[in-house]
Amino acid sequence: MRFIFIVLISIYTYLTCAETNTGTLENALGWNSNSNEKISRNVRLDDGKYISFGLNATNNKLSLFGASNTEIVLRDSDEHHVLFFGKDARILLQRLRFSKSNDYIIAMIEIESKFTFKDSTLIGTAVIKN
Repeated sequence: MRFIFIVLISIYTYLTCAETNTGTLENALGWNSNSNEKISRNVRLDDGKYISFGLNATNNKLSLFGASNTEIVLRDSDEHHVLFFGKDARILLQRLRFSKSNDYIIAMIEIESKFTFKDSTLIGTAVIKN
């Protein structure tokens, strides 16, 4: 009986920690918003929620691959209402979840940009704008 109780507590703790794994998307990418250098990032994100302030991907290549429960949300901000944006950007989003609690745009595809949204889930009403 004691063994079963310990196993149940361990499972509960593991699930609680996995559910509260919240960080910023910018930190997970090692993204420096002050840098003007061209970068190319292929990043595999762990399960959990990633909060973003909006990523300017101008002249950059960005590939994000999620795990089974990887969610990205835009933090409420007066400056940005777009999660991914930029000119001449190459953005690939695969196996990610995007929840819609507020009005914001997932991606704004600008001049000479390419955007691929593959095997991802939109929860609520979402907009991909061109």
